[in-house]
Amino acid sequence: MASTPTSSGQAPEFRVLRLKSHSGAQIWINNLGGVHKFDVLQGARFEPSSVTADPHGRLGDLIGTGWAVLLATSQAFVEAVREAELTGCQFLPLEVTGREDIGQLSLLQVLGRCGPKQKVEYGERIDRDSWDGSDFFVAPNYGGIFLSPRAVEVLRRAKLCNVDLEPPRAIFD
Repeated sequence: MASTPTSSGQAPEFRVLRLKSHSGAQIWINNLGGVHKFDVLQGARFEPSSVTADPHGRLGDLIGTGWAVLLATSQAFVEAVREAELTGCQFLPLEVTGREDIGQLSLLQVLGRCGPKQKVEYGERIDRDSWDGSDFFVAPNYGGIFLSPRAVEVLRRAKLCNVDLEPPRAIFD
């Protein structure tokens, strides 16, 4: 799928969704109920034994969960995605204990796909034609969450806390 230029005239780029900082408060999903973390990331249902929040510190709009590939989101993040009608993700509401001052948190699950990262002479690449066109998507051999140029624009405009939109190491061509 070809990229369309932004209003600034530059071609938009894909990004990887990351926590900006690991120093803020996190939540802890203590058990995935026997489901592998990559399956949970990609939409599998699971029954966590418990989800607890750090008792101190500020929770951002993107929150670590104790599992490197799994991210929780605030209601502001969910609303930004839903209002823009971004595709390729769903949000699983979490029942979080340990704090009274937090609103609804959800687990971000990614349904969009692209082909595998491939090692090539100049680094790593992903075949752009293997991307299904979703705004949130994952590669089968990579734990990061890719974002379309449209999703990047929406999340930047939303000015969400603790969200980093990092350039991918792989080249999309």
